[in-house]
Amino acid sequence: MDKKQFGNFYYCGGTLAEFIYKSGEQLDVHHFRLLAAEMTIAIGFIHRRGIIHRDIKPSNIALDDEGHVRLLDFGLAIRKGQSPRGNVRAGTPVYQPPELYSDRDEPCSASEEMDWWAMGMTLLETLTRRNPLLLKKKTNRLAYDLRTFLRGLLDLDPDSRLGSQGYAQLACHELFQESPLDWELLMSGHHEPPFRPHGYVTCSCRHWGVEEEEEEEEDWEEDLAGYGHLQDHQSDIARLLRTC
Repeated sequence: MDKKQFGNFYYCGGTLAEFIYKSGEQLDVHHFRLLAAEMTIAIGFIHRRGIIHRDIKPSNIALDDEGHVRLLDFGLAIRKGQSPRGNVRAGTPVYQPPELYSDRDEPCSASEEMDWWAMGMTLLETLTRRNPLLLKKKTNRLAYDLRTFLRGLLDLDPDSRLGSQGYAQLACHELFQESPLDWELLMSGHHEPPFRPHGYVTCSCRHWGVEEEEEEEEDWEEDLAGYGHLQDHQSDIARLLRTC
C-alpha cells in the first residue's frame, strides 16, 4: 500500500493564543485593523473555495516569522453543503455560534456564518485578553467603527451577521475605510504585519509550546456546562457590545 505523508510550513511566531496571554503586549487600533483584515482574507479565501473551517480560535491562528496570520488545523473543516461526519457540534464550544445550539435535537448545518462568529469571538478575546464568555462587566470603551465591526460579527442572527453576504461585506466595513487598506498588497503578504515576533530566529521554537493556564481553562468549562448556559453567555456578549 502506498503511504502518504503530509507536510506543512513551520511558523515560528507561535499562535495568537500565546500572543494574547503570554506576550504582555496590547494591540493598538491600527494593528488590530491589520489583524482583522488578515483574518478576513484568510477565512474569505477558504470560503470562496467552498470550505468551512468550523474551529476558528486563537490557538488555530499561527503567526509566521514576519508576524502575518496563518490559519491552522483543518481537521474539522468540511465543504459547503457537505454533511459533517459524527457530531455536528464538533469544535470548541466557546467559539461556536448560538444557532448551533438553538435546537438540541436538530442542530443547524454548518455554514460560513459560523466561521465569522468565531472570528468575532477571537478578535474580542484579543482585545480583552480574556475569553469573551467570561466577561462579567463592560470592557474599555471601544472606538465606534471597531465596536460596530465586532457587533456585526457577533450578531445572534446568522442571517444578518456581518459576513452573511460574503467576504466583501467585511472588506467594505467602515473599520477599514477611515484609512483605506491596500487589500491586494495584504493578500500578497507584502503589507505591514499585525505583529512582529520579538527576537525570533527562523529555526527557533521559542514562540511555541507555551501552555495556557489550566485554571482558567477549567473555569470556563465548568461555567459553560449545558447548552442553555452557553446561549445565556452569548446573549450577554451581544448586550455588552451594545453598551461598551
